[in-house]
Amino acid sequence: MSNWSNFHCHSNFSDGKGTPEDIIKKAIELNMPAVGISEHSPVPFETAWNLKFENVDKYFEQVKNFKNKYSGKIEVYCGMEVDYISNMQPEILRKSKIDQLDYIIGSIHFLGFLSDGQLWNIDSSGELFKQGMKEIFKNDGIHLVENYYENVANMVKQLKPTIVGHIDKIRLHNTGESYFAENSAYYKNAALSALEAIKKADCMVELNTRGLYRHNKKEPYPTLWLLKEMRKRGLRVVISSDSHTPDDLVRGFPIALEFLKEAGYESRYTLIGGEWKEIGLD
Repeated sequence: MSNWSNFHCHSNFSDGKGTPEDIIKKAIELNMPAVGISEHSPVPFETAWNLKFENVDKYFEQVKNFKNKYSGKIEVYCGMEVDYISNMQPEILRKSKIDQLDYIIGSIHFLGFLSDGQLWNIDSSGELFKQGMKEIFKNDGIHLVENYYENVANMVKQLKPTIVGHIDKIRLHNTGESYFAENSAYYKNAALSALEAIKKADCMVELNTRGLYRHNKKEPYPTLWLLKEMRKRGLRVVISSDSHTPDDLVRGFPIALEFLKEAGYESRYTLIGGEWKEIGLD
């Protein structure tokens, strides 16, 4: 039995490839003790990647059936990556039926509206990111950074998710620091303010490896300096790959361990036996 578990996994219920059962079978093949499916939550507008509201009950039913079907081989958990959009949050939570979930990953993907009325998704193409920077933030990187991390702080205060997802994903399109300076005082102050909110809300933070294997980043989400700041504050960490295919289930995990060790961590957390438990890094 391996020590690897992953609770940030997307199937074809949202924007992943493969069914929940495909993910579970791959996890069994990898000798994983536990796995969690965590679709993108429903939102009150049309997207190509969020779980549709009419499929929420079907999603819950399938994962529940697989919990039973594969009992004794692997522990299966039902989670959701819940989008935080402040003025839409009550409807998002209602549509997500969060009382039926084993855990919640809280993430920021949407920041403001484009001139055509569409919500701007920071996780989309480079061209759309550039458009949003111009139309919403007037190409002001300081305003973008402060707005993003303020949303992270507000999310943990209001939603109190089990896990904070890809905390510094605002870096995704910032190659060559083309939009903001990641070593600047304004960037670090904004990020650290979000960490204080996370500490107060007692949420875990994921070390998300998707930036390493998908986005050609040299560091995961979060970066090493932010991991070190998390360690100083005693924030708990969960390793995830944010997988969108079964083959990505543990991709980047050995590198993640090295980042955790360098940041001073001696343990991480996993969901086993229905409880979040602290385990070693090896």
